[in-house]
Amino acid sequence: MTDTKPVMMLSSCETSLFTNGASDAQRTVLNRTANTTVKSLTSEEKRLLDTLIAERKRALLGNSDLQTAARMSAEIAGILAYYGGSLSSGRDMHFLVYSDTYQGKAAAEIVEKWLRNAGFSASCVHIHDLRTSSLEDFTSAMHEIIPWCRETIPGNYDKGYKIVFNLTGGFKAMQGFLQTIGMLYADEVVYIFERSDSLLRIPRLPVSLDPEVFWENLQLYRRLGAGYTVDGHECDGIPETLLMNWDGEATFSVWGDLLWSEYKPKIYDTDLLDPISANIVYSDRFTRDVQQAGLAKDRMRMLSLCEIQTII
Repeated sequence: MTDTKPVMMLSSCETSLFTNGASDAQRTVLNRTANTTVKSLTSEEKRLLDTLIAERKRALLGNSDLQTAARMSAEIAGILAYYGGSLSSGRDMHFLVYSDTYQGKAAAEIVEKWLRNAGFSASCVHIHDLRTSSLEDFTSAMHEIIPWCRETIPGNYDKGYKIVFNLTGGFKAMQGFLQTIGMLYADEVVYIFERSDSLLRIPRLPVSLDPEVFWENLQLYRRLGAGYTVDGHECDGIPETLLMNWDGEATFSVWGDLLWSEYKPKIYDTDLLDPISANIVYSDRFTRDVQQAGLAKDRMRMLSLCEIQTII
């Protein structure tokens, strides 16, 4: 790695730390409890998992050999491949997104400790309901990742960090979604290629969407963005990829939520928009004062978003 910028790396985290080298009996328990939280474990399942977790924690943290660490953990394998097989950039920050399960949390916390021992800033990112036992839970979790990215990544990018998504670990649905988010937020997405040690690097793609696409049905998009549930019949003409329908009612899909969040500031910067609720009415004097004030874009955006927060 020759880039001199510090790196903020987001890694999708799985449980390869426990499954790699597991016995048949251990693998049976791991598979049976893969989507289980601590509250749903039997005492025997928890005992068996705790024994394995403690064993792998000792093995990873008690061994300084980097190749061994890479064999034990897919996330670490991706991180080491990015650094060319050595660890030398303690300025970098690492975030680990893990499944909301007992195994996922334990694996992420051990990798977090390993990274900190290596001199990095490292944090686990807890996303509620991030597991594959329920499509509804998984979709809800994906909606939660978007605000985290929006609140965390741009500020670090402005500070000069290179944003990298390491998707070597993690379950397939999480990897697929994070790769989509990476098209907007990451400078680079990286994987270990198949079963080799080679790193596949995907640079930021030139993905853009003209904000004009939102203007045709702006009030509808604003209502969806404010968390309103809208009758599905009102959404005729809206691209299906932006919507999710539940029993005849529509909300933003994860992709719709992501795109609206990205382009909403450019829309709210422009002018004082009509209220989206009948509960709010602008007086003629208020509208005139705003138009004559010549507000800066950030002020106009703040004023428009204040309406949304009031309604919510």
